[in-house]
Amino acid sequence: MAALDLNIKNLEFPDNPEDEETTSGKSFSGISSLFKSKSKPLRPAASIPKNYSPNDYLVFRVLREFLQPDSDITLSDAVSRVLEIFLDGYMDLRPINTVCIELAEQIPYSHPSHMKLARLLHAIGKNRQRAVKSGIKDIPEAIHSFYQDLQEDLSDSRCSPGDGGAEPMRYVNYQAFFAHLKDVGVWLPGPNGALFAMRGAFEKSKLSLGEESVAIQEAWILGAAQWVLWNGQSLFKVLLYPGDQEKQETGEFELEHWHLWRDGFNEAAASERFGEECRSVARRAAEIMDILEKSLSF
Repeated sequence: MAALDLNIKNLEFPDNPEDEETTSGKSFSGISSLFKSKSKPLRPAASIPKNYSPNDYLVFRVLREFLQPDSDITLSDAVSRVLEIFLDGYMDLRPINTVCIELAEQIPYSHPSHMKLARLLHAIGKNRQRAVKSGIKDIPEAIHSFYQDLQEDLSDSRCSPGDGGAEPMRYVNYQAFFAHLKDVGVWLPGPNGALFAMRGAFEKSKLSLGEESVAIQEAWILGAAQWVLWNGQSLFKVLLYPGDQEKQETGEFELEHWHLWRDGFNEAAASERFGEECRSVARRAAEIMDILEKSLSF
């Protein structure tokens, strides 16, 4: 597995905050970081490059090493190193989310480091040391607060392929990361996240209308496929046996949408206007959906 070339250039502050600077090519996590206050350094200033939040950069240094395929840093060690960056009682741990989302958009969707990153956030959220250091006396509340902030930051960073001039594949990588987070149990099973990706790919008639470039269309399809590849079984069960909350989010359609999405993947797999990678992944997603339905329907 190739080494990851990761950076946080999108989180860099401009030399003059009052200057009008284009955000073309930045991720939404990078754009939103420009509006966050610069935190005070927790390490000597000489170790922090100019124009970076100290917390952002220190978290990045840990994760850049941890996420490499040949890293010998354990999950437990990575959690400890990240938490050591923040002082006791320091409430704003959102730099962790900001850096994780930015790096996730750079990691190829098929890379196993998406799972490592998802497990890291799951472990940080449930870490008792972090909960105690947060200053929130009620431990369950401290855990919930961390995951709630993560959910909000993911929602703030969500965008469509190519928004802001960003590379379309960043959207695909983001969807893979989000699906892994759902799969490791950061939140209760639910269709949110998957619905945005699936509807964007198959329920807005964009493909038939030809309103977008092939690269953007492929990103929509590949992004939707991530939810089948990494969270398909959970998603199928939610649609097959929806609770009250899921019914509110998805409507009463049983497996109608599951079949619509599967047919969309099959159509993409057979389309000559898409490249081999998109067609192959779409074909794989459709096959998985068929297997899940046949295996889990009683």
